Parts: sequence; C-alpha cells; structure tokens
Amino acid sequence: EKINMRYLSSVIAVILATTTTTTTAFSAPSKTKVPSWETLESILSPTITKTKPNTYTYSETQNNPSILLNNNNQYVFYRDTNAQCPYAQRVHLALELKQLDYTTVLQTPRNNKEDKHGGPLLGLPDGTLIYDSIQALEEIQKISSDVSPNLFPRVSGSVDGVRANINRRSYIFPRNTIFLEGVVPSLFKNNAENDDGTVEMVAKSNHDVTCEEIDEMLEEYPDGPFLCGEPISACDISWMPFVERYVSQLPLLYPEVKPRSDFEEIKVWLDAMERLNPCYSCVVRGDAMTYGMQLVNALKKKQKEGVLKMDDSTISIMEKSVSTTEDPIGIKRKRRGIVYNPSNVWSTYAQNKDYLANTPHEECASCLVKLRHDLFDQITDQWCKEEGRDKEDMDMALRQVINCILTDFTSSEDEFCFVDGALSKLSGDARDVASMVNECISVPRDMGAIPASVLRKLVLDAPKPRIL
Repeated sequence: EKINMRYLSSVIAVILATTTTTTTAFSAPSKTKVPSWETLESILSPTITKTKPNTYTYSETQNNPSILLNNNNQYVFYRDTNAQCPYAQRVHLALELKQLDYTTVLQTPRNNKEDKHGGPLLGLPDGTLIYDSIQALEEIQKISSDVSPNLFPRVSGSVDGVRANINRRSYIFPRNTIFLEGVVPSLFKNNAENDDGTVEMVAKSNHDVTCEEIDEMLEEYPDGPFLCGEPISACDISWMPFVERYVSQLPLLYPEVKPRSDFEEIKVWLDAMERLNPCYSCVVRGDAMTYGMQLVNALKKKQKEGVLKMDDSTISIMEKSVSTTEDPIGIKRKRRGIVYNPSNVWSTYAQNKDYLANTPHEECASCLVKLRHDLFDQITDQWCKEEGRDKEDMDMALRQVINCILTDFTSSEDEFCFVDGALSKLSGDARDVASMVNECISVPRDMGAIPASVLRKLVLDAPKPRIL
C-alpha cells in the first residue's frame, strides 16, 4: 500500500509542534538560521503591532486640535521627544504611580525650564496648562486623593515634611552650578578665576559632603526607605530625576566617588525605588549608559566650543567607562533579605498592557525590530567604513542579535541572563552591530530601562567587538 507522503508530513509537523516547548511567551526561531524580519515580526506578534494608546506628537495636536478635545476628559502629559527633561519625568512618575489615564503629547526639547519657554507639563481637562512640576504633582494628588500613594502626607504634626524636604535639594546639592544639556546641574560651574565664560568641574570635596548629607537625610525617617519614610511621596518624585543622573554621571568625573555603592542609605533608597515602584523602573527611569553618553557628548561639545579645558584622553577614558559599566537595574540582587528581580518587576508592570511584551528580553527584541530603520540610519556610515561590508551584512547582523536575544536569554524567577556559551557563538558582525546599536539606544525614549539592560548585557558579556 502506498504511503500518503503529504499526510505523513502533516502528522510529523503536528507531533513536532505539540512536543516542542519554549521558555517564553513567544515561539523561538531556529538557531541554525537567521530569521527574516517577517519571521521576527510574526514571532513578536501581536505586541509589535501595538503602541502605547493616546500618544501623539505636538504637531499632530496642532494640526488636529480635536485630538485633545475628544480625549474623554483625560489629563494631558507633555513630554519632550528625547525624554531628557527631569521636570517632565516628575510628572510622568506621578501619573504612573496614581495609575491615571492620560494622553501623552511629545513636544520639542523643553530646555529644562519650568515656564512658558520650556512648554507645559500637564494639561487639565478644562484646558488649563501647568508649567511647574511641583504644582502639577499637587494637582495630580488633588484629583486622585482616594488613590495610593498620598503624594503629600503629613509626616509631622508641626512641619510639612514633604515640602520641606523638596526644598532641601537646592541646599544639599552643590550650589552656584550651571546647566549643560543632558547633565545633572550639580557637576559644573563657571570658572571662578577667569571671567571668560569657561567652565570647570565642581570640586570632589563638595560631592563628598552632598552624598553624606543625603545619606543622613534618609536616616531621619527610619520607618521606611524613602525620604519621608514609607511610602514614596512627592519628595522622592521631585528628587529622583536629579539623583539618578547624579549617581550615574558623578563617578565618570570622579571614579573614587560612588554614591550608590559607598553610601548605605542611598543604596537602600534607590533599591526601593526600583523594586517597589515598577512603573519607575519600567518606563520612567533612565539608565547609566544613556546618562553617561549625555555627559560625554556635553563635554565634547563644550571642549569644541573652547570653554572646557579637558584633554581628549580624559574624555576617551570616560567614554570607555560608560560602555563597560552595568546599570544595577538589570542585575538580580538581594539586600537585607529582600530580592530584586528585573523579570518580576517587569511582569508586574506589563500585566494587562497589550502593547508591552510579557518579558524584558521579548520587549527588547520588539523595540529593536520597530526601531531598525532609524538605527540603520544612525550606524550605516560607521558600519560601511570597514572594507568589504555592506548594508546587507548590517541587516543580517542585527537580525542575528535579535534572534540571540529571543532564543538565548532567560527571564525567570531564578535567572536574568544569557545562556552559558550563547554569546560566544555570535558572529563578529553581530557583535559589532550590537555595540553600535547599544550606543544609539536612549532610555527611556526608545525602550524602558529593564528591557534595555538585556541589550546592554549582551554587549558587555559577549566577546569584544572588532570595532571600539
């Protein structure tokens, strides 16, 4: 009797499909072949086809004002397109903590100002625009007073501790400093000896005092890890955008000063921010690579303008340090008996959000697929400098990187890492393109800090690229 080969093939296919297991929510592609973009999009579907709802560019709202008029009385969050403004970050975190529905409008860079020149931060349903971030926090608390956390709790019968501690930041951080784009405004000042427009670093001794005072301030309310004890308040929200930049950028200027590792209360505070507030870790927080690159770029710009006396070798050392430093956001750790696991934090936040992947590594892969055309525009010139390489090689190399992230990364209760030996199998081209793309990714503009940590980890742990 003849065998029906078509039937036999279908039976074998069903058997293989029902006996193959995967460790992620997506079916993993074969490791023996680099998948096409179509295959990757299919694997990452339906998440890859969705975006955060009610997000528009400023020009879209100007061309079509009805967008904001028909937003079901939602609040409007105005965020800079590069997600670099610390004042907008305050408002974003408050809206997320309160789990309010809001429309996001992406506007041009705000120049880090809290006035009409910087642009609004929050729009109220009646059309009122708020330009001051603390006023925005007060408004958010007023309309969500029945929702935890209370952003302005009375921690003392006689003193408004929250507002008092908000104001202390300007006294504890170094004073008389200047703003450099992308740099926390505590690291540089005008040259005291010459009135020639040149700038210089704030002395290390000033930073030693700042870190000690923050550490002591955190001890004033021993009933919790936050600035006013427990739980998080507007005080933490107002400080955090500046603190996260400070702890990332300061060690690049003074490697011997390490606020996060050398000061116990600061360490516990930042751990609590990341572990207890998933929205902060997943969509609001920046990361060390992003802040480090912003500092390096600002220094290069000022050096080129002739207002910063810093030699090329010093900046090169900083740049190398940026690319070799791992942000704690992607490190599973245990402190004082409490475990921080990036996978758990991400799954808590991503639950019931169909525009986010179930795991950090799947979200990282999804974002890279979505961003690939912009990434290629940024790295093509650098890629093609090496003789014999073309755009097709670059395209395949990025697909290999994404395939590795999907098939060889473990996001689980016990692990947050690549499978042993997986990264050594990456081609030289894949390692090169991963390194280039890694420098282009800005957090949280392009993806959240936890998903980005997967790509950062790949670049750090893989055999070194041929291009440095």
